[in-house]
Amino acid sequence: HDEDKEIPVSHDEIIWANNKLKSIIKFYFPLADIHFCLGNHDVILHDCLAGGPNSDIQRLKNIWLEDNAVDSFDFGGYQSNMISENVKIISINSLYFSKKNLLVKSCSDSTSPGALQLAWLENELKDAQFHNFKVIIIGHIPPIDAFYYSDCCELFKDIIWRYPNTVTVQIYGHTHLDDFYILKKSNVPFSFALTAPSVVPTYNPAYRVYYLDEAN
Repeated sequence: HDEDKEIPVSHDEIIWANNKLKSIIKFYFPLADIHFCLGNHDVILHDCLAGGPNSDIQRLKNIWLEDNAVDSFDFGGYQSNMISENVKIISINSLYFSKKNLLVKSCSDSTSPGALQLAWLENELKDAQFHNFKVIIIGHIPPIDAFYYSDCCELFKDIIWRYPNTVTVQIYGHTHLDDFYILKKSNVPFSFALTAPSVVPTYNPAYRVYYLDEAN
C-alpha cells in the first residue's frame, strides 16, 4: 500500500510486488489455480484506471494470466473461468464502479467502462443460469454506496437480484476487515458479500479459507 505521500511507490515497485506475490503463492501452492482480481493499489494512479485496453491492464495480465487469452480482461480487467463442471468464478474489476476512479464516468453513461462491464456481467450470469452453473463472484471493492457510484451500485445489485439461484457467494477485500454486507432491494435482503481480512499490520492480520461443497 502506498501510504507515504512524500515517497510514493513507483510503477516498477507495483509490478515487482505483483510478481513477488505470485511467486510466493506458486511456491507454496504449486498446483493451485490463481484467480486474480484487480485492486485499487495495482495501478500507478491510486484508485484510478481508464477504460481498456491499456498498459496497466496488459502488465497485470502478463503477470497473473500468463498465456491465457481472455478478451474481456484485455478490454476491462475482468474475466470468468470454470473451476469445475458446474461452478464458474467471475472476477469483476470494481475500479470501474468506484467513485474514487476519476478516469471513468458513472454507470448511467452507457459507454462508460462500468456500464460495459455490467452488460458483460449480465451476459455471463444469463449463460450460467441457462447451463445451470453456480457462480462465485470475486472483486476487490465490495458493492456498497460508500465505495461505488450510486448508479453503479444499484445497477450491480439489480443484476445480482435477477439471478438468486445462480450467484452463490460474493467475495471481496479492500476494507481489511473480516466482515460481511447484506445486499437489499426495497429494503428486503436478497444476497450477501463477504470481505476478507488482510495481513496489513495496522489491522488484525488474518486470512480466510473457503471450502466449496460442489455436491450442493
